[in-house]
Amino acid sequence: MRYVIGLGSNCEPRELHLINALNRLAALADSIYSSTHYESPALGGGKSHYLNAVAEIESSLTPDQLNAWLKRMELDEGRDDDARAEGRVPIDADIVIADDRILRPKDYSQYFFRRGFEELRSDFDIF
Repeated sequence: MRYVIGLGSNCEPRELHLINALNRLAALADSIYSSTHYESPALGGGKSHYLNAVAEIESSLTPDQLNAWLKRMELDEGRDDDARAEGRVPIDADIVIADDRILRPKDYSQYFFRRGFEELRSDFDIF
């Protein structure tokens, strides 16, 4: 299946968290393309800006399997209950599109996703 995944971090070192996530995705996927990394403001007036990227991967995993893998990766990067309570997001990784289905319409419409998705669409002619 082809997936488009939104990635974001609001914790230093933000760049390193994104690179770690992309490297882990690359080890899992049959192929991977990534947008550049870019900043976006926190939704809801949060103080910490996010560093974001969007990745497009090919994988034989089902959406449920990939989602479970992404949530485990988030936990491995430090996104635990304490981090959530403090508003720290070492890494956030969500499947926004699976094949041609939009799984997270709210994320799909947000700048933090659209910026990277549009870049991938123009650079690699995805979707």
